[in-house]
Amino acid sequence: MSDNTAFSRRLVKVMQDQGITQTELSRKTGLKPQNIHRYLNGAIPPLERLLAIKEVLGISLDYLLAGDVSSITESDIPDIVSVTLLDRITGNGTRELADGENATFDIPEHLVNGDRGSLFAFEVTDDSMINAGITVGSIAIARYRKEMDSGDIAVVILYDKEAMIRRVYFSDNNIVLKPENPAFTQITIPNEDANRVEIVGKLLVSVAQH
Repeated sequence: MSDNTAFSRRLVKVMQDQGITQTELSRKTGLKPQNIHRYLNGAIPPLERLLAIKEVLGISLDYLLAGDVSSITESDIPDIVSVTLLDRITGNGTRELADGENATFDIPEHLVNGDRGSLFAFEVTDDSMINAGITVGSIAIARYRKEMDSGDIAVVILYDKEAMIRRVYFSDNNIVLKPENPAFTQITIPNEDANRVEIVGKLLVSVAQH
């Protein structure tokens, strides 16, 4: 097995273990999707790109390049955060736990930028945000938060129905809920009806389940 092939196999394994897609790795590292594809198929990145990848994945360069676990210290092993897993999120403050009160989803801490507080998780049930790398069956991790910047991906409830994930845009006249899939319709809410839109939280990451 060539060093290049071994590198690609290690990169694929780490991404699968952490539930990170090519799209997510591209977004988090700032590297072009076609470059990530090349690295998963035998090419070895230059040093500055390797450093970006290892920071996002929370692993050592020794392991990524050589599979050397002997040099991995306790600090190289990512801390795990247990996030409350919700079955349903609906209006009027209803938050239903999945599989009982102790349902949680474990995720490496670095994927939520070290923020352990006010997190919640739920399973994605449609493809409305697929072009943002958020796929059906993945687990969305969000932070309870009411304030958003225009363009943020948010968990929102419209007209007291179940929650949806959308990009949120604000203007002087409207609130726009934009999907990342042309098969779904953009929703525009006049500001005078803004009280019909509940912003639940800001999406931090979605993790594909394998």
